Amino acid sequence: ETFSRHPVLYQGKVIWNSPGQAGFVALNMSDGTIAWDNRGSTNNLWNPEEPKVLDNYLYYVKAGGFRKIDLNTGNIDIGYLWPHNDELMNRSIEIHDGYLYAPIEEYNLPSKFSEWTRSPLTDLGPDSWERFDKQTQEENDSFEPENLDPVFYTMPNGDLLIIYIQNNLGHPDGSHRNFSRMNAFNITQNRMEWMYGESFMAYEPIIEGNRIFSFSHDYYFCINAETGEVIWKKDKSEAGLNVETNGATLRLVSYNNSLVSVGSNERIVALNKTDGNLRWSRTFEVSTNQEERFSEGSIDGPINIFNNELYYLNDRGDVMVLNLNNGNTKRYYLPERSVYNDDGDTLFAPDFKHNAIIIDENGIIYASDGHRFLAFRLPD
Repeated sequence: ETFSRHPVLYQGKVIWNSPGQAGFVALNMSDGTIAWDNRGSTNNLWNPEEPKVLDNYLYYVKAGGFRKIDLNTGNIDIGYLWPHNDELMNRSIEIHDGYLYAPIEEYNLPSKFSEWTRSPLTDLGPDSWERFDKQTQEENDSFEPENLDPVFYTMPNGDLLIIYIQNNLGHPDGSHRNFSRMNAFNITQNRMEWMYGESFMAYEPIIEGNRIFSFSHDYYFCINAETGEVIWKKDKSEAGLNVETNGATLRLVSYNNSLVSVGSNERIVALNKTDGNLRWSRTFEVSTNQEERFSEGSIDGPINIFNNELYYLNDRGDVMVLNLNNGNTKRYYLPERSVYNDDGDTLFAPDFKHNAIIIDENGIIYASDGHRFLAFRLPD
């Protein structure tokens, strides 16, 4: 079995990242034939982060190496290791306004610092990177800082903020502890604009206008992007919500004026973005055998919305279809058995677990079960 992750749709092709086969493969969406295949061109280390796509190129970091791939040919136009031997470029990259941003940290563990760096997309050579916002263990009560996927906000005066969750790891007295906070660093002024600490989940925040939406183990948040002030805060355990989440929970979904959260305890809720009040909720009784009750979302794969419905993989690897207006769900799954040939080789698996799906503008789903690539429509 070879996991295939982070699919991208591009000019009639679906492009899959196959980390176990050390590269990418592009399939024609019309018939599944191979358009190009560069598997074997990199290394087979796992890449948990989603590559970034802009125009004709795909950008990603893997095992400390930065790569730019031509989506028309699969050729690696740029590929090199971060040139500083005692440092590592991490995978939480983002593209904004002509720049590619990436976090760097110490190569050895535990890392004693974290820092952001950026390069113009027109260059991206080893010497083109500008560094800023360095933080050390000493500044974090001896905790190891790690910067996660950022978003960006331009202030009314034109200053640019990079806003991100920073996960801080520590081992006091031999125990493993961590805390996280949201940081907003002013790139224009080269200073920290604000910080807010609340043990946030390690997911990229959602930013819309001057509002940031995120969640922690205990709360949902709406935060003012300019000031860091809390606009509203909702306790997950309060009556009507009763949502539990964990490190594998599907990230928050933004839809019209709703913020949708798929819990790890068979609870799905939608909050009003304006005030955090509950719009609708759905509970599945675990004690019953409701066919669609396996609602817990998997962190794997992109957010897919088609005709007011969210398509995602649940924790079992089945396809879930969630109506974003009322919380109704349907579950679709393959026959619950593996299929083998006469030699005992697995031909396909009974689910899409640890893989991903993506849906096109016509409602066709492209998927992988680890043994084959598929394209299909779901029955009505």
